[in-house]
Amino acid sequence: MQCLSNLRQVALAFKTWSLDGDEFPAAAPIQRRGAKEAAEAGQVFSVFKVVSNELTSPKRLVCPLDKQRTAATNFGPQFSDNNISYFLGLEAGDAVPYAFLSGDRNLASRTGALGHGVFPVSTNTWLNWTKDIHRSRGNVALSDGSVRMLDQTNLLKAIQGQGIQTNRLAIP
Repeated sequence: MQCLSNLRQVALAFKTWSLDGDEFPAAAPIQRRGAKEAAEAGQVFSVFKVVSNELTSPKRLVCPLDKQRTAATNFGPQFSDNNISYFLGLEAGDAVPYAFLSGDRNLASRTGALGHGVFPVSTNTWLNWTKDIHRSRGNVALSDGSVRMLDQTNLLKAIQGQGIQTNRLAIP
């Protein structure tokens, strides 16, 4: 339940931040206060730093069941991808309400767990949850602000129903 609550706060932070510029921080270049360049380089922490005023605490960025991540005490210079349990959907925005905005990082393709980096996910991409965090399930926040716990079958349906051909996921 805490993980779902964390992702609700993440989604709300992104929606609140976007009210000033009509785009989410992963789509806004640095010149417009965003973090597009860092997001495209796979630096998830940079995007979360941009919305830090709306999040108030970096502790919301770690799922309590994620034993490989450590909650940060602040968004200072030591804050990094090691303090984040959640991926970012780089194509998320108000125009695509069912696009993945964020979610548990314990995703795997047919070749194994997705590690740090940016991965394109198209409507025919096969992904699965690893057993690492939520016992082969995971939580996803959508661009519309909703949050869902998904099993394998519903994960694949959600990928197909994003409303965009490809969404790049940045995994911390």
